[in-house]
Formats: sequence, structure tokens, C-alpha cells
Amino acid sequence: MFKKPDEIFEEMHRVLKQEGILSVANPHIRERDIISKIENNSNFCLADKNNKTYTFKKKLN
Repeated sequence: MFKKPDEIFEEMHRVLKQEGILSVANPHIRERDIISKIENNSNFCLADKNNKTYTFKKKLN
């Protein structure tokens, strides 16, 4: 998915407002892979799923 996902998600988490969302759409990656890679490697959790678009919210620290 990304070469350095930890660094990318860390920066996204840093710049997003607390109520901000991360929206991901990729029809070439399996759903479980997208969800697990983002939830397991970052401070985001799945908030909504619509077709092939996944919305993640920042985890509360």
C-alpha cells in the first residue's frame, strides 16, 4: 500500500483536527487489508464504509 505507512499515518494524524477524518478509496486492495493496515499501524479507527470508500477517525489519545 505505502512504502512507509507508519510515517505517513503519523503525519496524517498530526495534521488532522481532532474531528477530522481520513478517507481512503482503493479498488485494487482487499477490504480487510485496507482496514487492518490502517487500524493496526496508526492512530485511526474505522468510522464508516461506503462501497469501496473507507472513512477513519482519529483515535482518542
